[in-house]
Amino acid sequence: MINKAQTTSPMLRGHYSLIQFCPDAARLEVANIGVALFCAEREFFGIKLSNEHRRITQTFGRGHRDLARLRISKTALEERLLDPKRAIRNLEDLDKLASLLVNQIRMTPFMPCRITEVPSENLVRLFDELVGTTLGQPNKDKELFPTLDSLFTRLESEGRAELNYSTKLPVFGQEFKVPFAYRNGVLNLVKPKYFSQRALQHALDLAIRGHLINKHGVDDAMNPRLVVVSKFRPDCDPSFISHVDEVFSEYRVKHVRQSEIDDFANAVAAEAHA
Repeated sequence: MINKAQTTSPMLRGHYSLIQFCPDAARLEVANIGVALFCAEREFFGIKLSNEHRRITQTFGRGHRDLARLRISKTALEERLLDPKRAIRNLEDLDKLASLLVNQIRMTPFMPCRITEVPSENLVRLFDELVGTTLGQPNKDKELFPTLDSLFTRLESEGRAELNYSTKLPVFGQEFKVPFAYRNGVLNLVKPKYFSQRALQHALDLAIRGHLINKHGVDDAMNPRLVVVSKFRPDCDPSFISHVDEVFSEYRVKHVRQSEIDDFANAVAAEAHA
């Protein structure tokens, strides 16, 4: 059903710019990492930057990225753009903003757009459409353990972990995704998993994938390790849980039970490096 209030809302004139990562200006290859939006009628200027580096990884690969430096550059750009001393009144002011360069981050010239009465909502929509990291919809794996999600989000911002890691599964060639990855001498792919009493086959499938990953390596990493962080349904028999332990151990998959999460999180925080 159409909301008549929305259809009769007046449209405002705005201007937006894409904030992009450009590691090599000569090649002109970029990855969108944020959006800036200006609306003179509402005296609004806002920016939204991605907290993830997935689009950069998809565009340029995992090599040759200094994530800690990139995080510092994004913070510096954000501070410049939102400096209260910098008055933004017209297109000329916007053009000056677009000329700002911070290391490998650039801005496109501001382009006109039509927006609704609430510019901040339009900023979010522009971000979702043009940057497209879908940050507002965490997947079910992440939702299993909010503590891990918070930890790895922080580590990713520090350049010490990756979110939504994707690679090709050796031998099978299928895409394999995990919500978290970190290095502590080896690459660790962290996969939260909910098990019921009937899910032994799921454990075996994960174990086989972990074995292939460890044996053949993925991307630029040799001997990577799959880490399964498990949550069992309350009615699961202890013998079933022990059987899952045995399966993972046999295939060299690290198994972290729900009761061990705090110790695991502390170890990751201490060991993870860029």
